[in-house]
Amino acid sequence: MRNHFPSSILPVRIVAWTMCGMATRIAAGIMWSAIMLFAQPNLLQAQAYNDQATYPGRANYGALKFSQHSAYHSYLMLDVHRAEARRAEALQQAYRSPEAMWAYIDTVRSRMRSLVGPLPVRGDVQGRVVGTVQGDGFRVEKVVFQSLPGRYVTAHLYLPEDDSQVVSSQKDRQGKGAQKSSRGRKADSDRLPACIEMCGHSLTGKGDGSGQAVAMAKNGIAVMVVDPLAQGERLQLIDDEGRALTRGVTTEHTLLGPGLSLLGSSLAAQEYWDNSRAIDYLQTRADIDPRRIGAYGFSGGGTQAAYLMALDDRLACTCVGLFFSSRARTLDMQGPSDGCQQIAGEGRLGLEIADMALCAAPRPFLVLDGVYDFVDHWGALQGVEEVHRAYEVLGYADRVNQHYSQDGHACPPDAMGVLVTWFRRWLGCDGDGNANGADGPTIADANSPAMDDASNLVDIDAHATTDARDATSSTPYDVEIDAAIDPSTL
Repeated sequence: MRNHFPSSILPVRIVAWTMCGMATRIAAGIMWSAIMLFAQPNLLQAQAYNDQATYPGRANYGALKFSQHSAYHSYLMLDVHRAEARRAEALQQAYRSPEAMWAYIDTVRSRMRSLVGPLPVRGDVQGRVVGTVQGDGFRVEKVVFQSLPGRYVTAHLYLPEDDSQVVSSQKDRQGKGAQKSSRGRKADSDRLPACIEMCGHSLTGKGDGSGQAVAMAKNGIAVMVVDPLAQGERLQLIDDEGRALTRGVTTEHTLLGPGLSLLGSSLAAQEYWDNSRAIDYLQTRADIDPRRIGAYGFSGGGTQAAYLMALDDRLACTCVGLFFSSRARTLDMQGPSDGCQQIAGEGRLGLEIADMALCAAPRPFLVLDGVYDFVDHWGALQGVEEVHRAYEVLGYADRVNQHYSQDGHACPPDAMGVLVTWFRRWLGCDGDGNANGADGPTIADANSPAMDDASNLVDIDAHATTDARDATSSTPYDVEIDAAIDPSTL
């Protein structure tokens, strides 16, 4: 929910945490500068180059001084490249046999679990439908569930319009029957395959619709679009009128990140938990097949999809869009990404984005990206090659695919066609589906319904409705720290 904290306290605290890290960095820089400037003044004076000090303790031979803007970045990247080399060597060893590859994957899975840290106990999600909107060939249910007691997650569930859209698994179509269960639940052959769609970076989150979700629903696959933290109905930094205090969701994610890190968590781990609990909700529904659930996302949603596939083994297949690339190349060319894009310690543990896909092996994995995207396309090509080669060693080469559009940071019609075809194939809708999207499903008119009120729990002023008054923060520090901090000292 949006206003989990007094609006006068939370933003100040987050800024204070952020500034604390910045102050530490500034202090370290001042200390280093003081040492360099005052420890050996005679040497510095003797090594002037065009009246500028260069390197203490060395003869003056005209070297450029170390204050060049790229020098510190290059220095920091040394550790990244060393870790990259160690990982490449380990991967080469793993390519030698299926046994070696499974051993490598086991270590990666263990490292991913240790990276995320301990997670809460899974209780009752208390899911409920609070409204329905009718579309053309599909309907949208407004869903609310609790990933933790009092921690509300809002979502839209896109469903085929009627039972004629229900698609059975290939096994059931071959004569296994479709009887109703004695307890009133539909038999698996009458239940829908489903996907979790994770939102990209937009303050509106699930907003008033998703073209991808509509296309999937029209092709017989239910899709649950989940509001991430700091998006949609779950903004954290707002004023008394419900307006966002940040210029965009990436800023809010980056501001929330340091506080979570201080508590031994991360925004990516928090998002993973909510998305994993969304799977829990889908598995409680009588109309969803719990064995045929996939996941996909684009941009920031692609990040969430990568963590979800690495950590939740219930997913039948996954697609990562507009995120999959190389951590090392991204850091080298662009520097650190937004506050939800990585977890502190990934580099120390030698983890790459491709390793997240390997955690899900041998389940089907698709990458969608653009040749002209700012997300590095060459890194995506290299990462997919690593995953494909690993799957090939394991005997599942046909379960990895990549489609890149002649486009930028977007999901154009050709990519959407590949997306739908991929999930129809691997969720059992098309036993002989074409993974490359040729002769794929029709996605024309994949438009969302016009929802005058797309909200589930938050009114026009961003205040929680009466039945959500017990909403708590997305993080544990509201109880543990609020009482210990005097706002007047911040």
